[in-house]
Amino acid sequence: MSDLCLACGLCCDGTLFEATALTVREDGRLLADRQAVFVSEKGTQRFQQPCPAHERGRCSIYDDRPEVCRDFRCSVLTAVDSGALDEVGARALIARAVELRDVARPGLAGLLQASRPDPTAALAASVGLAASAVPTALVAPTFVGLYNAVAALVDRQQDPKAFREQHSEVMRAAEELRELIGTSFFAGENS
Repeated sequence: MSDLCLACGLCCDGTLFEATALTVREDGRLLADRQAVFVSEKGTQRFQQPCPAHERGRCSIYDDRPEVCRDFRCSVLTAVDSGALDEVGARALIARAVELRDVARPGLAGLLQASRPDPTAALAASVGLAASAVPTALVAPTFVGLYNAVAALVDRQQDPKAFREQHSEVMRAAEELRELIGTSFFAGENS
């Protein structure tokens, strides 16, 4: 495994992908043992990201990882391999993407969560009790899923521009991460 991959993990942690396809020859047992969520889509079996085998920056099933994982090489790694980008530049791109991810994902999740009514609080209020602090579950853990859900939320706002300004740090981080993914991690590819 490349040291760059160990510094990154964006292809495994739900930042670059929402789901990963298995080939027809793969049964996914090792992933299922780690509580992977499988979906069938367009005749393929896919497991949802983040990958449950990605632990502390490493693949816990590396020798038996899915074929698509063996074959995937992001544009950063390809550029380093070809000499078009040096390792220092690659590490800087990865560090910036990780920094943006660490702002964007929890920030987007928070915006989405805040937009959903808290059923516990509504029930408590209806019977005259103080609202409970029990959080409701979030269903879209990937960056793409969160980004798309918040984009739809922004579109439903009475004043989308004001919403973006009010949440400018999160929105800027999300937009920059989205751009960085498209220009550096999937440069010249259809993703």
